[in-house]
Amino acid sequence: MKMNKKGFMLAEVVIVASVVSTVLIILYISLSKISSAYDTRNKYYDIDAMYAAMAINDVLDNSYNNVNNYQKIENNKFIQFYKNEVNTSIEAYYVKSDKAILETLKNSLDSGTQSFKNYIDYLEDKIEFNEFSYLIIVKLQKNTNDDLYYYTLKVGDGNEA
Repeated sequence: MKMNKKGFMLAEVVIVASVVSTVLIILYISLSKISSAYDTRNKYYDIDAMYAAMAINDVLDNSYNNVNNYQKIENNKFIQFYKNEVNTSIEAYYVKSDKAILETLKNSLDSGTQSFKNYIDYLEDKIEFNEFSYLIIVKLQKNTNDDLYYYTLKVGDGNEA
């Protein structure tokens, strides 16, 4: 009597299934890391915050030229426009390009701004401080939602006094 040898053995099916599931798990982990990095990039490099930082830089007066550490930008024409006309909460800081000063700014923030502190930690790892003189850091809260968006504009070439 001849045996029918067509088809797969149970062991072969189990091995193939485990290999396929392992590949799918690795793919899922990789895609979730990419997605997380993409979300972080979108929050930390927001286009509206970028335009706000550029506009603030365009209308800055000379009172910020002698800032030794950091200073909150409050009486800027553009900030007033943003608060009154665009219905957006905005904060901006003029910070000397120094990691220690950035750390001082982070420590001076109140405990309710953990997201902003996380952004400053992110900046400390990503910025080469000797390439420019000052930073303009912008934090936006668009409309009434709780999402915060950030951007940092690098000012000067690092060779200035």
